[in-house]
Amino acid sequence: MRTAQFINGQYLDQTALNLLAGDAASGIRQAVGTWALPGLVHPEAIAWSVSGSTLTANCAYPFAVQFEGGIIATALGTTPGTSGSTYNIQLSGFIPTAGSQAVYINASYFSLGQTQETVVGPPQGNPAFNPTFAPFNFYTEQVDSIAVL
Repeated sequence: MRTAQFINGQYLDQTALNLLAGDAASGIRQAVGTWALPGLVHPEAIAWSVSGSTLTANCAYPFAVQFEGGIIATALGTTPGTSGSTYNIQLSGFIPTAGSQAVYINASYFSLGQTQETVVGPPQGNPAFNPTFAPFNFYTEQVDSIAVL
């Protein structure tokens, strides 16, 4: 689910407020109608492939995982500021010398920062303007992403 992030000194103009309101609306749309038990949402959207001892899962949208606490996380990768739906799972440690081995893939969710912007503070003429304000980078959007274990 996408959520807007705010920080002290961030100037919220019309464009920023519209983008952040859109994030809130898309997060609500994603949650509505998914009132179900925890588990996979659209597991048929996963494309599996194997190369050597590496299992690759391409978890394209609309695939998601609904967790027990109600969080619905999509596959957006693990690197802040980027989105990727492909996970490479190394299985070499699970290959037995004889016989067979069952392997279970677990997923957990975490917050991933997206849409990095430079916070420059309010413009001159604004009552909150401060000439000593030092601009900095901040992720203005946060998404719940899946980490595959």
